[in-house]
Amino acid sequence: MWEYDDIIFDSVVRRSGGSLVITIPPELKKRFLLSEGQHVKLIGVVKKGLHIEGGILIYFGRFEIMEEALKITAIISKDGESLSNEDIRELTGIFDKYNLSNYLVNRVDESTIKIELIVSNISEEGILYITKDDIKRILKEIEKKGFIVKEIKEGVEEMVWHCIDPSILVRYSSELPKNIKVKWVLK
Repeated sequence: MWEYDDIIFDSVVRRSGGSLVITIPPELKKRFLLSEGQHVKLIGVVKKGLHIEGGILIYFGRFEIMEEALKITAIISKDGESLSNEDIRELTGIFDKYNLSNYLVNRVDESTIKIELIVSNISEEGILYITKDDIKRILKEIEKKGFIVKEIKEGVEEMVWHCIDPSILVRYSSELPKNIKVKWVLK
């Protein structure tokens, strides 16, 4: 089922050579993160009833976001003590507090866990700006709770998002971070 935006623009059909053209206003260009040269499909639509109504659907395809996200792998213990499920909930609660929702926790042994944390700048609310300094602050908060960060490795994880509306990405910022690329995939 299609959802229609609240914003409607009036336009005029004009001639360009042997074709007819309709311009896309800047507001819709920004809302859908469209770019010049982008391929689209035009589909005629008709609604029949008491009156015949018609239109042209401009189909962009499926919106994809590619992100080179920071991946942190950490080995964490609690001063030789056994880590309880409550300890792990406390630790993951810190991640949740900072909107770090992409993590995997595996038990190495009774007193040690391995955490794989993907630090994504994408959320359903828009772009999050989480820096390496923010990660250092989070790790210090973990240590203040009595955990010991024994080992830490940094890497990059390629993330592909399909469920984020492009208007959310541009709602609060005029420019996407350099680690984020977007495109419409036309099938």
